[in-house]
Amino acid sequence: MRKKLGYILIGLGAALIISALLLLIYNQWENKQAKESSESMLADVQTAIQEQTAIETPSLPEEPAKTEEETEEEVEETEPTPTKIAMINGYNYIGILNLPGLMLELPVLSDCDEALLKIAPCRDYGDLSTDDLVIAAHNYRNHFGRLSQLKSGDEVTFTDMNGVVHRYQIEKSMMIGAGDVALVVDSSYELVLYTCDYTNQNRIAVYCKAVE
Repeated sequence: MRKKLGYILIGLGAALIISALLLLIYNQWENKQAKESSESMLADVQTAIQEQTAIETPSLPEEPAKTEEETEEEVEETEPTPTKIAMINGYNYIGILNLPGLMLELPVLSDCDEALLKIAPCRDYGDLSTDDLVIAAHNYRNHFGRLSQLKSGDEVTFTDMNGVVHRYQIEKSMMIGAGDVALVVDSSYELVLYTCDYTNQNRIAVYCKAVE
């Protein structure tokens, strides 16, 4: 009986080892696919931004100087212009995220769902124009898998589809619970980056302040 039980336990152990090995192989394959898809997309987005910035703006006749009162009225009436969205090869993009501390440059999709997260970081909430942009990504090594390695004071830039570069500095990073949505969307920071940890029970969030 003991001998039979021993064989069963050995069989279960072997099955667990094989399962772990298959999971490792699958994760490595997913990481490779994510790297290749984001690199391909990055080239397309870079080209679109270069083409946009190459368009010459026609010169307009000079307008008479406005009074201080007129200028103040215009400022009060002006609403933030939403971030430009560009469709490229069937996907909507808002720009390129650059993380020099990780030597990463990534295209950012305008929408967010499980399928899109498998190919590139996604805008999960907010907008550049309202200073509350939240970008989510899977913890693939070449997406946000090394987010915890970023340090306070590190530079982050975001280039929108008009070619405008928005500069940020990391102020802090922290581990939050999977359900702590308010700590991400109501953070008062101009840019938040976040991903799952490897247990999938928590989130790693990086908070960035805008730099003039």
